[in-house]
Amino acid sequence: MEKRSRVAYIAPTIEYVELCEMIPRLSLRTPIVEALISAMGLYQHLTVERVREALVEELEAFHSKDYLNALNDPPADLEELEDYGLVDDCAPFSGMLKYALLTAGGALHAARAVASGTTLRAIWWGGGRHHAKWSSASGFCYVNDAVIACNHLSTNLGRVLYIDLDAHHGDGVEEAFITTDEVMTVSFHAFSRGFFPGTGGFPAEEGKAGYRSQPPQCRSVSCVPKVYQTSVPTRRGYALNMPLLPNTGDEVFVPLIGKATEQVKRAYNPKAVVLVAGPDCLSGDPLGELRVSVQGLTRAVRRILDWELPTVLLGGGGYSQANTARALASITAAAASVEIPDEVPENPFFEIYGPDFTFNHYVRETQRAKMEDTHLKRLDGILSKTVTHLLQDRSSSSS
Repeated sequence: MEKRSRVAYIAPTIEYVELCEMIPRLSLRTPIVEALISAMGLYQHLTVERVREALVEELEAFHSKDYLNALNDPPADLEELEDYGLVDDCAPFSGMLKYALLTAGGALHAARAVASGTTLRAIWWGGGRHHAKWSSASGFCYVNDAVIACNHLSTNLGRVLYIDLDAHHGDGVEEAFITTDEVMTVSFHAFSRGFFPGTGGFPAEEGKAGYRSQPPQCRSVSCVPKVYQTSVPTRRGYALNMPLLPNTGDEVFVPLIGKATEQVKRAYNPKAVVLVAGPDCLSGDPLGELRVSVQGLTRAVRRILDWELPTVLLGGGGYSQANTARALASITAAAASVEIPDEVPENPFFEIYGPDFTFNHYVRETQRAKMEDTHLKRLDGILSKTVTHLLQDRSSSSS
């Protein structure tokens, strides 16, 4: 009997790297991450396979045909571009559809490996583009590969628990599954006035920061994506948001994730997990506010890996090149049960890890905000309410 691989690693192609260079915030990220993983000798502990394009039809399981056509042939009219979100941080570029097909292809490849039982864990660090909507790009995300991966796992394995550790709320994934109990979304993210995307706050704050809890309004039934088409009414209890204050740090971040995810797992009983690592939660990230250490993020992910459930790991955001590489390499090592070194090994991008060249580089803030007791109590309250709802729903469905 063929032995099951512990970790499948979906590696980028040269074509994918070149397409990422067209997106300013993703420029050089992939080569830097891969160089560090290689220098650590991690490939020998992984089953490495090259990313393959998804089919356009596979993207249509979530995205609208009109939107995919716009990625292939961007409209000349500015208003149309705005309708599809192809402006500002998602400006059009040559090869957009190809990039979307490869990004989604990596997530699908990982999901298939896990769903087939050939591996327990599958990694695609090019994925986790969690802001993209059914018919629009958003927040550097042109395709929502996380939704597509969740959908595949749900179809083939059953209930999926989506966990998002990115500093930004996983709004696109939440929207996609808000009307079903087959995928539960749990997002830990920074939430403050003016912080993108301005969603995922406490229920009492809905409307104050543009919080959306329902799928976008469509003009006709035909515009509703397949993952919205369900007989299950809106299930608010299957989308848990844990909004965090700026400068949260390890001392709150790590135990909170451990506590919340464990309680949700027990109540929801998922058959698979999709995890967005989101290294923009790290200290020193120019677009994040949570100030978590590389070691702290890795510890949080380890707690979820310890469940030994079929798991797809996706990259998400991360805009400090050195810290993003540190984190993703560290999590790769953790997934493969390989010891993480104290110092960054020599590699082609070694100089960016200075001045200390340590693995757990941590930018300490001159002023650290402490999570107020009232905020922690609110988080505990919403967690308790969600878990109670899950247990009641589980009890009623089994009776």
